[in-house]
Amino acid sequence: MNAWKPVLVGARGSLLALALVVVLCAGVVLGMNYWVGSLQNTLTQVQSLNQEQQTQLSTKQDDLHNVRDHIQRFETLRAQGLLGAPERTQWVEQLQTNYQELGLPGRIVYQLQASVPLGADPAQPEAGVPGGTPTLAHDLTLELRDVHEADVLTLLQNYRYQVKGRFRVNACTLQDPKESGLTAQCVLRFISVPIDPAPPLPGSAPVPPG
Repeated sequence: MNAWKPVLVGARGSLLALALVVVLCAGVVLGMNYWVGSLQNTLTQVQSLNQEQQTQLSTKQDDLHNVRDHIQRFETLRAQGLLGAPERTQWVEQLQTNYQELGLPGRIVYQLQASVPLGADPAQPEAGVPGGTPTLAHDLTLELRDVHEADVLTLLQNYRYQVKGRFRVNACTLQDPKESGLTAQCVLRFISVPIDPAPPLPGSAPVPPG
């Protein structure tokens, strides 16, 4: 063992240098492991954030697609006169125009009633419909004399195609048949949905008889 002593003494510097290198290598390895772990955590966070942003982007794209679809539908309904302020004056003017274009005898008698919430009690139109903006009903009554059934059908058909509004024939009676024709009494119910959140109720004032 004593024979190794001079060797060990001579190699002390090298051994110390080797030990220092080993310690440094161990430190570098530990540091690299910590750095790699930190990078992995950062990468995981970035991937998670990216996935969250992709999900949000996909949701917003779906929302945008739905909004565009609803806007198109909204504009279509508004162009048809179902949404927005009802063009009540135009309704009666268009009726007169269609009647004159057909050249029917006599004159047409009409009255556009005040608008009421659809489904509300007619005796209490101011009650409205609870829970939101009501759908409004506007009844247009008309009377034709000395006309034929075909004239009435043609008038209603032409009127439906040209008036800016949506209506249904709520009632129509034909009576007093004569040689010159008969008397037709009809009720056309227009429907409108105000865009404003709080429209005044009841709606517009009645249009006087024509």
